Amino acid sequence: PAAGIDNRIVSYQLVYQASHRSNQLVFSHQLRGEKLIPIFRGPIYMAPSVMAVRKGAIDIHYHTIAHYNSRSATGLLNTLSTTNVLRSANLVSLLVMTLEHYLKKWDLSAAIFVTGTQTSKIYKVEREGAESSLILKLLSEEGIRDEAPGAIALKTFGGSGAVELIESDQGAHLLEYADGRSLLDLVDGGEDERALSIIIDTIEKLHGRRSDTNPGGLVSLERRFRALFKNDLPSEPLFEKARQIARNLLATQKNAIVLHGDIHHENIIESSERGWLAIDPKGIYGEHTYDYVNTLMNPVSRESLVQDKKRLFAQIDSMVERASLDRERLIPFLFCHSCLSAAWSIDAGESPDHALKIAVLVEPELKGL
Repeated sequence: PAAGIDNRIVSYQLVYQASHRSNQLVFSHQLRGEKLIPIFRGPIYMAPSVMAVRKGAIDIHYHTIAHYNSRSATGLLNTLSTTNVLRSANLVSLLVMTLEHYLKKWDLSAAIFVTGTQTSKIYKVEREGAESSLILKLLSEEGIRDEAPGAIALKTFGGSGAVELIESDQGAHLLEYADGRSLLDLVDGGEDERALSIIIDTIEKLHGRRSDTNPGGLVSLERRFRALFKNDLPSEPLFEKARQIARNLLATQKNAIVLHGDIHHENIIESSERGWLAIDPKGIYGEHTYDYVNTLMNPVSRESLVQDKKRLFAQIDSMVERASLDRERLIPFLFCHSCLSAAWSIDAGESPDHALKIAVLVEPELKGL
């Protein structure tokens, strides 16, 4: 960012959603002091306003592609908030800041791009005074909505069994860097049982930093299961049975705590300094049993291994014994989560076969539920 930013071209994107469909329009403006002067005018400039009237309530997101300092960003937000485009809209994300913004804000340097997803871009960075590298996670508009609960969970865990959250705001997270292999490497190396043992130990550490009250901002287990109750799922007896069982499980939750929500082999990474650590929590609040079931469907990239019935029930027995879980709740939660995972796959246009296979393997053990 530079002080003399006036007259630079600022491009941003407005994304508005209605009836589960997204529409995008890109605008360019010239930033002059605190005002945005539109470069593109005419019908395209009025399109979002017209659509807002036609479609009703909508969500608006925007993403600035130029570099700007915080003063100019505030001016950008104020200007957008007073235009006809946003006057009747629900602004669900404010700003997606640039890499340069966070390098300056958190005194970071030497950023190296690691990977990117729909929700974030990941950089390895250095910080003066830090003993090792850190991870900077820049959130997309989708990430701003979806990953905020994960930051709350990391704060609750406090580095016990998970990477530490060092800094965070609405647009980014600065995290401890786990520099080693994942548990998938252990599985591929013939150490499947050891990998399961590490998973159980890790979950116990996470749950050991329990919060008996919901700290707020987390995803409830009821909300987590919404996709299972959608009306457009295929007419499949497994789904109907899972709905019935899920209603009972959700209504009778026991030992509700802050959950990771996405424990699997590639979300537990070895740190050369602190051992095995969980990453990328979803940030869920609900019964502790639920945090164990996703592991039993993983690693998804090794389907023939995961779908082996003998292995599956041996892992269930290990979890029940080592973590003192109630088998009569673990198996129903696994069945319902398998069907939920299948529903997510269908919604994403992907095959639900793996998840449904696990549900079929588990169903005979439901004992009349």
